[in-house]
Amino acid sequence: MIKIDTIMMPYVEYGLKDHKKNKVKIQKALKKTILEESVNEDMHIHKTDYGVPQDIERPYKPIVTSVLNESIGYMTHALGYEEVNVPHLYAATMKKNDVINWGTYMANFIGIYAFDIPDNKFEFKWFNSIEKKINILHIKEGGVLFFPSYMSHKISNLGKPKTFFIFSLNFSRGKNIENLMKDVEKK
Repeated sequence: MIKIDTIMMPYVEYGLKDHKKNKVKIQKALKKTILEESVNEDMHIHKTDYGVPQDIERPYKPIVTSVLNESIGYMTHALGYEEVNVPHLYAATMKKNDVINWGTYMANFIGIYAFDIPDNKFEFKWFNSIEKKINILHIKEGGVLFFPSYMSHKISNLGKPKTFFIFSLNFSRGKNIENLMKDVEKK
């Protein structure tokens, strides 16, 4: 007999303090970045560097990475880990009716940084296959959402053009988890 039960899915929403301060700097760097249209059965994105070879420079990366460090550090510690690796960071600009269709990704977690959301309407969906339901979150500009990458997820744009960054996270060294478990076991 196989038993399938649900566990609480950890996800974190985080508002970046330095978003407004760095927005113009990031926009200038994005203008120097090679962005291409991406159209296939899984996505239709107006402009992205997802398909651009990794060895080509992305001028926005050091700035965005610096801005995201606080939230990534918080996320890493909150989940009980000591180290994190960010193997991928992509920019995406979506026009009305663009979509990144349902899918998963090969990492522990995925992060979405809602960078330029003029109408403050950024809808993110994930599918909970155990409970057979779709969860919807709305992320405001300057917000970051972290969620487990095994959750099938979808991004669609029904409003004004939006720019966001997608990044993957792999956590390791769980000494904080060991300490948290010891505290729970004492109770």
